[in-house]
Amino acid sequence: MITNETNALPIEHINLKTGLYVVPTPIGNLKDITLRALETLKSVEYIYCENTRHSRKLLSYYKIETPLRTYNDHSNEKDRTHIIQTAQNHPIALITDAGMPLISDPGYKLIQEIYTQKIFTTVLPGPCALVTAMALSSMPSDRFSFLGFFDTSKAAEFIDANTSLIFYESPKRLLKSLSWFSEHMKDRTISVCRELSKIHEENIIGRYEDVIEKFKNKPSIKGEFVLILSPPEKKSLNDDDILKLIQNNPQNLSAKDLIKLISTSYKLQKKRVYNLYHKNHA
Repeated sequence: MITNETNALPIEHINLKTGLYVVPTPIGNLKDITLRALETLKSVEYIYCENTRHSRKLLSYYKIETPLRTYNDHSNEKDRTHIIQTAQNHPIALITDAGMPLISDPGYKLIQEIYTQKIFTTVLPGPCALVTAMALSSMPSDRFSFLGFFDTSKAAEFIDANTSLIFYESPKRLLKSLSWFSEHMKDRTISVCRELSKIHEENIIGRYEDVIEKFKNKPSIKGEFVLILSPPEKKSLNDDDILKLIQNNPQNLSAKDLIKLISTSYKLQKKRVYNLYHKNHA
């Protein structure tokens, strides 16, 4: 057993079965890591990471000397084959620069191939930026969608989604993305989380124009961002709105099915939709 002088935590070397251990790492504060994760990193034969120089800072902080090897976006099928062969004979770990591997991360390709070989694989629980931001944002969390880095070309997939939406974003693109949201998704509020778990952690919630103004007034925009959009505001439908829904019947549903669909989807009284339908078809 070794006691780390930095944090006075005992980090034991434990016996691990052969296979792959997916280990989450801190998203900012180096102390946000579990004792089990540290013991696993100390006990595996190799640690596969995105950037050895970056990951060595974490290992050095906890005096862990396990050899580092690279696995990232540039790794190919030959690299994955070598890692699989290693996992067949040794316990190995997969980490990312920050947070949970496989979340907006190339590690899923490796996992898919490892499963075909029936190699033991487990994932340790731990830090994840999107979950931390979701909890901090105060947005409804009973249903939410994570969509990776914001991409306007995929807007059709989420623009009408009736859930909270989570995106990652870079400092250089932040204002441009916020402007796009303000133009195309006006019926939502936004939370911008920056530098989660770090000294300069920040969470700005409100209307787009207020959030945009706040960042425009900063001398520079730095850090790692998670954007959380609320579900769209529920608006009561007037008779004209309902008539438009009735007239727009691309599936050519029967009167009965269309009335049922509209009344159920928009939580309207079926009698009201029925009367408007027959008024429209009189």
